[in-house]
Amino acid sequence: YLAGTDTIMEVIREAGGDADTLLVSGHNPGLGDMLFELVAPDHVLFGSDYPFAPEQTMTGSIKQLKEMGLEPEVLKGIERDHALKLFPQLAN
Repeated sequence: YLAGTDTIMEVIREAGGDADTLLVSGHNPGLGDMLFELVAPDHVLFGSDYPFAPEQTMTGSIKQLKEMGLEPEVLKGIERDHALKLFPQLAN
């Protein structure tokens, strides 16, 4: 966790309350692991600021996600499948 914090909720509050920001933030390794302490992997979706984020930010976020060591099914879910469960009309 971050210096001076005791719980994942304190980390989220310090980060402005956005748990999704914690997952892709490159400022502190292990933040993705903390997110999975808070929610089940099937509640995590990949999100971005595309098309407003610079290409370097986008490729870095994708690289970081792939380097988290997630099981292939979990990674596939975060990248696409979990969103399709929420928005099945987009599956076509």
